[in-house]
Amino acid sequence: MLVWITNDKTVAPGGGHNFGYGTQDRHSQVSVSAIVTNPIVAKWIFVAEVAELLMSYQNYIQHKKETDQGYWNSGNSMGKALSLYLAELLYPGIDDGISAWLNDRSISVQTSSGIVHERVNWISATDGYDSHAVSYGCGLLFLYWLVTVKHFAIEDIIAHSWNTFAQLYQNLTGGLDGWQQFHDAVNILYPVSATPNFVWNGSNNIFLLKALPKSHLTK
Repeated sequence: MLVWITNDKTVAPGGGHNFGYGTQDRHSQVSVSAIVTNPIVAKWIFVAEVAELLMSYQNYIQHKKETDQGYWNSGNSMGKALSLYLAELLYPGIDDGISAWLNDRSISVQTSSGIVHERVNWISATDGYDSHAVSYGCGLLFLYWLVTVKHFAIEDIIAHSWNTFAQLYQNLTGGLDGWQQFHDAVNILYPVSATPNFVWNGSNNIFLLKALPKSHLTK
């Protein structure tokens, strides 16, 4: 697999772009735009784009094996979340990927103490687009929860993917309550409220910032 690095502003106006695994001529191209002037940010973008390219390659292999387990779509919210997670392993603290979801106000719920803004469940469903920060932010935080709180290796998480993060969780654990467990863990650290005001401090892993009860720390 050949990877080309270019600085064509027209190819990657948003910072980075890839064309997936080339099944015909077996080459693939990654572009990092010339608008990115910070070399660390450029490397972060490059890692995320290569991760998405490798998703495309893995899907090609999985298709040949006639199985969908381990399938990742770089064009939806799950694939976007994974590419950001992998990029952050090498270059953490580049971009706020979680505030949009933690502070989302699109769902209002009446409670005994008044109206609160519940967070959208992008674990039981997958957004078909990779450009919505609320959906991929939820997925990114779910990956951190699986690794940090549930102690799953990212390699195992990648290998057990399915159409939703909830199905991925079921593949890993046999459990049907992935969203509920994740939701409850987040809510302990940052409860839903009428005025959500999470402030990003340079890390997308909130589970390293505050301690959860021991009951939440097992698989």
